[in-house]
Amino acid sequence: MKKLVIVGAGAVSLAAMVGQGDAVAAPRPSYAVTCALGGGDTVATWQHARPVQVTFAWQAPAGSAVVFPDLVAPLPPPKSPHGSALTTTPSINGVSPVSVTASYKLADGSTGQAQAACT
Repeated sequence: MKKLVIVGAGAVSLAAMVGQGDAVAAPRPSYAVTCALGGGDTVATWQHARPVQVTFAWQAPAGSAVVFPDLVAPLPPPKSPHGSALTTTPSINGVSPVSVTASYKLADGSTGQAQAACT
């Protein structure tokens, strides 16, 4: 009877070690944004995430009186864990933004963010 208990304990330990190797963490979400001036687009992209909304916030040059309004872009229900959203980069009275921040809102309430210079 003692041998059976020892063998059983060894089998449980072996199963626990094998089970640890099988656990794979989900890939971390990644976010990026680009901003092209001169009639170009601002493009937000994501991988390993399912955002339901992207908000674009452009920053004006220092000392400028121009304020760029944020653009909130609701997204259709996500079918894929990667994608993109784009809009035309704004210009107000000849003033172009110097940078943009894209904020991502996911269905579970978590968020992500990416920033880029406008070029």
